[in-house]
Amino acid sequence: MALENGHYHIYNGNDLVGRDQREDHSLAPKPVFNMIDVQEAQWVVERVEGNLYKLFAKGSPAGLDDCRVVCFLINQERAETWHIDYVPNIKGTYSSEGESWIVTRPHEHNQV
Repeated sequence: MALENGHYHIYNGNDLVGRDQREDHSLAPKPVFNMIDVQEAQWVVERVEGNLYKLFAKGSPAGLDDCRVVCFLINQERAETWHIDYVPNIKGTYSSEGESWIVTRPHEHNQV
């Protein structure tokens, strides 16, 4: 079952994951954090093909920078295409294959 294009929340357990409410005003890649405010955590998911997707937070595509998940305001060609699969028997649950998002300190506000 493929994800539909649309708006989603990404969770690590019960913690929302997304861009921080307070960011610097530079054009540097914006970090993605665990334990984020619900209004700031919404993602746009766009299907590329099959189980491959582009993920966007606050309008910017997600990718990796120095092994950390970030959103690119410029140099958006650096964004990843993420492989996401449906997890059977757990309603509304999907997982990513290949590159994974790791939260080093669960239940704390820290970069993914």
